[in-house]
Amino acid sequence: MEGEEVSDAKTLLQDAKKNAIKRLFGDWDESFRFIPKLMSALHSSNGLLVDWEYDSLPNPEHASFRRVFWAFSQSVEGFKHCRPVVVVDSKQLKGRYNMKLMIASGFDAAYKSFPLAFAVTKEVSIDSWCWFLTRIREKVTQRKGLCLITRHHPDILAVVNEPGSQWKEPWAYHRFCLTHLCSQFSRLFPDHHHHTKYLVMQAGSSTQKAEFDSYMKDIKEKSPEGWKWLDRIPPHQWALAHDSGLRYGVMMIDRKALFAVCRSFQKVAMTGGVYTENVMRKFQESLIDSGAYVVTPLESDAFQVSGPSERVSMRHLMEKYKECIVELNDSTCTCGKFQRKRFPCLHALAVFQKMKINPLPYVDDCYSVESYYKTYEATFSPVPEMSAWPEASGVPTLFPHVIAPPPLKVSGKGKGKSKSKEPPSDEELRNAILDILKVMDFKMSSFTDIIKQLGMSLRLGVFISFLY
Repeated sequence: MEGEEVSDAKTLLQDAKKNAIKRLFGDWDESFRFIPKLMSALHSSNGLLVDWEYDSLPNPEHASFRRVFWAFSQSVEGFKHCRPVVVVDSKQLKGRYNMKLMIASGFDAAYKSFPLAFAVTKEVSIDSWCWFLTRIREKVTQRKGLCLITRHHPDILAVVNEPGSQWKEPWAYHRFCLTHLCSQFSRLFPDHHHHTKYLVMQAGSSTQKAEFDSYMKDIKEKSPEGWKWLDRIPPHQWALAHDSGLRYGVMMIDRKALFAVCRSFQKVAMTGGVYTENVMRKFQESLIDSGAYVVTPLESDAFQVSGPSERVSMRHLMEKYKECIVELNDSTCTCGKFQRKRFPCLHALAVFQKMKINPLPYVDDCYSVESYYKTYEATFSPVPEMSAWPEASGVPTLFPHVIAPPPLKVSGKGKGKSKSKEPPSDEELRNAILDILKVMDFKMSSFTDIIKQLGMSLRLGVFISFLY
């Protein structure tokens, strides 16, 4: 009895939650039908770029939703002033319709995620990744030399490497998220002490090739099979030491920050000076630390930086290489950080401080206040009231995609006996749908009504996932 009471209480709470959501935000099916009008309103008021894909139904005025892509024209303009780096990822959406969200983002001058493009799709596959990445190239940016950072996933690899792709060299340079790669390594080659995963992370984060090789040697000793798997992945795609600065030091996809832009755009605080507050703060901290190094001039604007001396922090004591060569003509340092991040390292700052050289000209323009301002210069116009939203031209009335359930198990007589009821065939589904579409009044009926009618005609208690 207690178990039944708990179950009844949960059911009541779930029903109450559904009713509260419906009162606040409206009916699921009705809201879904408003999406094309919302996109149309954003297009007319703010120049939203939209691309729809759907499957036709017998009635040409109706269609089954497949996916939609959108990007704000303000983001298209703003990205021209961001560093040439794009990260993409996807996630499962909550709610009734079991769909996926895809997102592409850049980075502004303050190291913050800058939203570029979005898509909602019924599935994430090679086809949907191809469609999403192609739309980014067509509608958002045609910049050459972009660095694309993604998860190490076979579907994305297939799309990037297909003939004619504009996401491979020389149009773009594909790199992998180091955090995801480490997690993938850990799943494939379990290590109870997590030490090998740590070594992979250290190898990928190292800025010097000798240090990278040292970590790879340790990985080979502890996990030969893991090393073989890792060795098949080109090091320039996951290791900072083998990157020539294309990824601007961005080694991971911060999923929390990436998907936070779906809730709201960040507040932008403009400041005086040449570079953003984050850059200037980093300068001040690094200049203090760089004073511990000893600088010796060499030939042709090259300097040997030794140390650090006795007054150093614990962070410096952890450094494996105490002596580096800084070449100002090339903006490089043998530590690797200067050229990899397009930002002066501690050794370069030590040279600037010793030689009384202004370090700001050696910082990439993507970190400047001017770039920051231009990134967010475009403004948004107010969206009109819902009653004034225009109809979406050329887009039929859309219904969520139908998902067939697993075979229903019907208990037989006797203990432990059961048999599965086979789902309807494609031909049976097609005929049933055609019969219903002929008689249903779409102005008065919701999508749920149609699906329930379909379920009854096929004698299925539940037909789609969101009716469970």
